[in-house]
Amino acid sequence: MLKYVIFFILTVTLSACQNNNSMANQFSGIIKDVADSTQVVIYSTSKEGSIKPTDTVYTKNEKISFSLPQVNDQKLNWLKIDGVKGTLVFINENQDVKANIYRDSIRSSKVSSGKNNAILQDYLASIGNTGEKMKALQGEYRLARMKKQREKAKEIRKKQDAINDKYVEQQKKIINENGESLPALMILSDMFKQQKITSSEGKKLYEKLSPNIQDNPIGKKLNERLEKTSKTDVGEVAPVFSAPNPDGEVVSLKDAMGKITLIDFWASWCKPCRIENPNVVKLYNEYHGKGFNIIGVSLDKSKAKWKKAIKDDQLEWYHISHLQAWQEPIAQKYNVKSIPRTFLIDEKGKIIAKNLRGKALRDKVEALLGDS
Repeated sequence: MLKYVIFFILTVTLSACQNNNSMANQFSGIIKDVADSTQVVIYSTSKEGSIKPTDTVYTKNEKISFSLPQVNDQKLNWLKIDGVKGTLVFINENQDVKANIYRDSIRSSKVSSGKNNAILQDYLASIGNTGEKMKALQGEYRLARMKKQREKAKEIRKKQDAINDKYVEQQKKIINENGESLPALMILSDMFKQQKITSSEGKKLYEKLSPNIQDNPIGKKLNERLEKTSKTDVGEVAPVFSAPNPDGEVVSLKDAMGKITLIDFWASWCKPCRIENPNVVKLYNEYHGKGFNIIGVSLDKSKAKWKKAIKDDQLEWYHISHLQAWQEPIAQKYNVKSIPRTFLIDEKGKIIAKNLRGKALRDKVEALLGDS
């Protein structure tokens, strides 16, 4: 999960107006086991929102120090130590910042400052702790599967689900209780990006944030994503679309609909998609006569590879694609960021389930069409 936070930090555009260039506070850091004159670069965001280096300092006696500019709002910063893997994140909230930095484990470093840095530190620590627990259980799960201990594997999965549920509830609580906090927005963005919450849940949490947090560039961008993805939430009518099939004929969603229809985003190059295909073929063959239809939307670029995968995997249902890979217009309309991705719709086009695979997909189709 930590990678999502790092991705967020390196790609967001958080701009806060600086109140001239006056320097009001100090950053003081201790970095153990670094040589004198090791370069440390501090990054921030410009008024235009671009990320750029704002200062460079050098270690002396395992210490660094530099001044922080006054800001009108919380401002995200990070520093990179030459030769050290990882990035230290901190927030300028017009207070002195003290940091104990561990070169061999940047994410274990400690930052002491105001309330918002404390929230950020706790969040990063919770990511690490939860990740370690999940990693240990994943090892146990693989071993149980290898030994064909099905009941034990199920119990391990339940433990993982419980850990995940607890983690999600903890983060929701932080957001609800800290509407004026930039880290609360970061947490909300991460949770939504990781699909740990639906867009409707995300919108409710977003509304808990203060207007000034909502109004910064990331708040606006998150709100746009929430609005866009809410259109493909369970209970909404699936957005209509059409595209060429492998023979060049235009096929629409309406053309492909049955009593129950699976919209399947996939590609010939997607290994998890190809692994899942035999399960979907078996389900289709069993329930197509009862009204189960599928329309595959490919994120391929090569028509030849797309057609070969359809033939090799015996996918005897509707297929369409603009052959634009991740720029596929239908995928963008459905906010598809990873594949395989599925949407199950009823005969009226209403979305009744999302992201079902394997047994979960079979159970849902059986429940809907088993007595047909």
